[in-house]
Amino acid sequence: MKLCTKCNKSQSLSNFSKNKAKPDGLQSWCKDCMTDKRNATKQDMEEYHKNYRKDNKVSLEDKRLRRLYGITLNQKKSMVKDQQGKCAICELDFKSKYHTHVDHCHTTGEVRGILCSTCNTGLGKFRDSTLI
Repeated sequence: MKLCTKCNKSQSLSNFSKNKAKPDGLQSWCKDCMTDKRNATKQDMEEYHKNYRKDNKVSLEDKRLRRLYGITLNQKKSMVKDQQGKCAICELDFKSKYHTHVDHCHTTGEVRGILCSTCNTGLGKFRDSTLI
């Protein structure tokens, strides 16, 4: 049995198409939902994705941090706590969670700390970038 991430129904594995890119080798959506997707309008799919992003903010942020920096959301929160809610460079309090940025070495990928928006932008202006 497998849970369809679209309709949230547990179904037999035969109700899922193959997908080699997935860990279990099967699509995330059941065949019925995939058929509905193919028949859906662009506007319907945009609405679905908008709602999905809204309902899954935490897990999507965790996936993004793992992909980009190799850390989890909990590790980032722990780093902010270890820094007492302050930027690693200027030591000013973070205005909100949206003003926290992961600082990392572009050469090694090693995470160095959490920065405020201003310091993160400043490092970019000082050319701490692999694009140069």
